[in-house]
Amino acid sequence: MMTRTLAAALLLAASPAASALAPRWGVGPQLGTSVLPSGYPIAFPPALDDATTLSKVRPDLSLGAVGYVWVPSGVMRGGISADVDLGPRFVQSQIIGTVERSFDLDAAYVDVGGGMGFSSATWRGTDPDERLRVPSYPVRLQLGVVTPISDFIALEGRLYTQVAFPLRHTYTDPTGTPQDLHGAPLAYTSFGIELSALYGLFR
Repeated sequence: MMTRTLAAALLLAASPAASALAPRWGVGPQLGTSVLPSGYPIAFPPALDDATTLSKVRPDLSLGAVGYVWVPSGVMRGGISADVDLGPRFVQSQIIGTVERSFDLDAAYVDVGGGMGFSSATWRGTDPDERLRVPSYPVRLQLGVVTPISDFIALEGRLYTQVAFPLRHTYTDPTGTPQDLHGAPLAYTSFGIELSALYGLFR
């Protein structure tokens, strides 16, 4: 009797239904770009006059890394990403933590959620002394599709919208004099796409 029970348990464990696992974790590089607005930010602080040599960013390219953990049993996904965004006379570094709901579509996993983090952006003018530095708290919503191509390798595409709420605007004018300015919080809104190649456990 015990032998038959053990054999049945082994057969069940070997069956495809029983061996299918929810995703567990994944890490890898990512790249992305903003699609909207046509120039970032939407508007500079009003105190900057037409004489400024600062310009809105377009195009941009972000390079970084991302890591995920799915719990419990693949229902929720927690993640953290860090990247550097580069554009003409522009650089931004940021780190963001996210929490998402994960949906298993058999051939892919769809993750919907959002998160927040910290970023620091700097715009430089054609004048070597002119620059604007804006540290902020970015808040984002995102939709990702993870497509496993093996048990250990997956590709992910993400759409996101993000609003960076500025802590302050530190402007250095062409004479090298720093000053604090006020800007519109929603001026740092962006929409974009990100792509990741992930190594982990996906089945």
